[in-house]
Amino acid sequence: MSLDAILEAIRQSGEASARAIEDRASEDVARIMAEAEREAKTIELEARRAAASMVTADQARIIHRARLEAMQIVGHAEQQVVEGALDRVRLRCAELRAAPDYRDLMRHLLGEALAALQGSLREGERAHLYADPRDRALLEDLLREIRLDASVRYELESWGGVRATSADQRVVVDNTLESRLAFATPFLRRCLPTLLTSEPEDSPALRQAEGQSSTS
Repeated sequence: MSLDAILEAIRQSGEASARAIEDRASEDVARIMAEAEREAKTIELEARRAAASMVTADQARIIHRARLEAMQIVGHAEQQVVEGALDRVRLRCAELRAAPDYRDLMRHLLGEALAALQGSLREGERAHLYADPRDRALLEDLLREIRLDASVRYELESWGGVRATSADQRVVVDNTLESRLAFATPFLRRCLPTLLTSEPEDSPALRQAEGQSSTS
């Protein structure tokens, strides 16, 4: 083979190799570009999801905080309403002595106190009673009515009712209207928000709740 033929063969072989290299390079570039586009889309999608998640989390925090603030506002308002209702209950209790049925209420409170104390008294021991001086005439009349010989000291300042004790003061039954209201107040705090939001201010349900302090 002549020198020119050899050189021509080498040239043609080089061109074929170059074309093959160019083809592979083009394929690699296309593959790399496709992978880059897929990766970019994946990153963009994840970024959007992360952003959406952050927005959702922020919205959830805002809504939760708003709900807590609303609950606090409502709770504070309910507490004010309840305290106002309890103030009205206290006012009514303080005025019960002038009510027409106060005698019956006093009889009921006296009977309850004596019944609760009875089991703690020794045989022949007298009950010791404490009452407001304003109830002297009524209480003495009630004691005569039930024929009870009791030691009575009129040194309480109360809305009404009595305090009964054993002779040694170890057993004390406080059945004054103040103690009854204090006992009923936890119940009233639980039930009044519902009653006050569903009933008129002077409704029978409210009157029943207020009566809980003096009859329960």
